Amino acid sequence: MDNAQGQEKAIKVVKADKRIRMLVLAGYLISVIVLAIWMLLWSESKLEQVKEPQVLLRIIRIVIAFIFLSIVPFGLYMCRFGWRVIKHRQMPPPGMKVIVDTKVLESDKAVTRGRLIIAISLVLIVLSLYGGLYFPYKLGKVFDKQITQTAPQAANSEN
Repeated sequence: MDNAQGQEKAIKVVKADKRIRMLVLAGYLISVIVLAIWMLLWSESKLEQVKEPQVLLRIIRIVIAFIFLSIVPFGLYMCRFGWRVIKHRQMPPPGMKVIVDTKVLESDKAVTRGRLIIAISLVLIVLSLYGGLYFPYKLGKVFDKQITQTAPQAANSEN
């Protein structure tokens, strides 16, 4: 009986790769610094210098589209990751490097997790495409009407 308890199924753990962890943290810090610098450069004073409302609207629409559409590659990567989990019936898949020590899930638990990851990534992709394509379109449609209505009034007030 003692021997049976000693032979319990060993829990596999994938050890963290310190080099990858440092790369992820460095990438995160660099992106935060770049975003902060960009925000300082494109502060309100820069946007106030734009005289044409159509130009300002176009800039805002492009920024919104970029922010939403930049999520799509991450969603595609997660979809591929979920597919690999299902294929190998193991999470994380064999040969994958992790940034923290991770217990390995195998068999049906891994397949269920892989399907969940694929479902979430597909929802993320759809929402990103919706936000990146339809939202700027709708925003332009709404504000374009207001800009064209106020433009004749501004021209009349100058005369």
